[in-house]
Amino acid sequence: MNDSLADTDFSTEVHGSSPIIAERSMYWEQILPGGGLPHLHRTGKPPHDFYLPDGQTSNGYETYTCVQNPNPGAVHVQVSYLPQGGGKTITFTDEIAPNSRKTYSMGDKIPSGRASVVVQSLDGARPIMVERSMYWNSRGVGTDTIGGIETSVMSTV
Repeated sequence: MNDSLADTDFSTEVHGSSPIIAERSMYWEQILPGGGLPHLHRTGKPPHDFYLPDGQTSNGYETYTCVQNPNPGAVHVQVSYLPQGGGKTITFTDEIAPNSRKTYSMGDKIPSGRASVVVQSLDGARPIMVERSMYWNSRGVGTDTIGGIETSVMSTV
């Protein structure tokens, strides 16, 4: 996709006539010849809140929070960074256009440090999809996760 959509935020929506699982793989030929790191994504109804593990913006690490709006209307989200060891939570809100995705760099809010991330849809009827991507070693290595959701949502997904 880098050749087709360079420097562009995008997301992919997958549909099937039967239940399916979509995978996002990241490949680094110089690190893992012929290999990649698979990342499974949730199926079923998207939730409204996501709880993402520790991200880092120091020692050469980059952390991004990617928020997809799969809805036909705009959605307002709140992104909160919970700094390691406590401290003041850094929170901001934004609007994401219909059927689109936005990427937020943790480094824009926390230039050097670590934090967990909480992303919430502020529009009760409009769910979102969220992942946290991390890169290091001059973007030669990376990983991502969709994080956790509320237990009450898990039982309905």
